[in-house]
Amino acid sequence: MYRSMRMATSDHDDLERLLLARNPHFQALMAQAEENIRAGRTLSSDEFWRQAYARADVRAASQATSPSPTSVPAIAEPRAAYQTDE
Repeated sequence: MYRSMRMATSDHDDLERLLLARNPHFQALMAQAEENIRAGRTLSSDEFWRQAYARADVRAASQATSPSPTSVPAIAEPRAAYQTDE
C-alpha cells in the first residue's frame, strides 16, 4: 500500500535537497563521483573550469546556429578569466 510522507520544508533549497536525496539517478551520480574521488580520478579547479567553459562554448555555438524560442544562454554571466592559486 502506498503511503504518502509529509515533510515540512522551510524554503526552496530544502525542497530541492529533499528531492535530490530521493532521486535514484542523482544517488547513482553521487556514488560514481565518490568512487572517482577514492580512485584518484579528480580534476584541479583550473582544469574543471577550463572544461566547463569549453563545453559551454560548444553549446553556445550550437545555439547560435539553430536558436530556439526557449533556448537559454549556456552561461548566464559574462565570461571572465578564472584562475586559482593552485
